[in-house]
Amino acid sequence: MEVFTMFIVELIKKVVEFFKGLFK
Repeated sequence: MEVFTMFIVELIKKVVEFFKGLFK
């Protein structure tokens, strides 16, 4: 479960960075 959670966290980080790039 921890590996899956880490994967989700990394995915969210990438999505957040993507949206930051769009709105700047």
